[in-house]
Amino acid sequence: MDHWTASSRRLATLSAAVVAVVGVAYLAVIGSWLVRVGSPQEPIGDPFLLWMEVLTILSAVAIAALATGMWARARSSLPLTALWLLVSGLTGSVTTIGVHWIQLSAVRPLWRAGRIEDYRLIWPSVLFAVEYLAWDVAIGLFMLCTARVLRVVLGERIASVIWGFGGVLCLVGTTGPASGAMVWQNVAVVGYAILLPAGAALLSAGVWRRAREPGSPWS
Repeated sequence: MDHWTASSRRLATLSAAVVAVVGVAYLAVIGSWLVRVGSPQEPIGDPFLLWMEVLTILSAVAIAALATGMWARARSSLPLTALWLLVSGLTGSVTTIGVHWIQLSAVRPLWRAGRIEDYRLIWPSVLFAVEYLAWDVAIGLFMLCTARVLRVVLGERIASVIWGFGGVLCLVGTTGPASGAMVWQNVAVVGYAILLPAGAALLSAGVWRRAREPGSPWS
């Protein structure tokens, strides 16, 4: 409990809220792209891809902050789970930030200079494989660990189910890149693009509401 300070609670509240808001914005960009193209035949491109990459970086920074805040809360009660939560959250965040920083700072300039044929993330590619590793594996494990903290330490059953189910879907999605049957990757997308923001919204609301209740596990 000594690390669950007021600053840690604020960090968990704000970062979870950012994950939720950015998730909604990300889905809005995808929806706008689908409306624009109708029936997509090509990989998503700019300006939609540019916005998605910027939002992904913002989300990754918020996830890293959330992992730090949740680690502070859980390290005394569930030290091993807290450690896995922190490591997987930071690993997923740093990895996906690296991918999109390369996209923004190197891939696009190389494409404009005519040195590569395409700037878009197209499967199969090394960058896309690393991206799937970040979201399917690392973020999947982060969601599962967060679900355990929510259930065991904080008693938040509904949020725990959402985070846990989302984490399972992310890990199931690894069968797509691993087997080449990329339809399975869509399972992971449901986990990190829909259930992650939904779970983050509930987590943020729970921290905000219960931190003011005497004797609450959030306090």
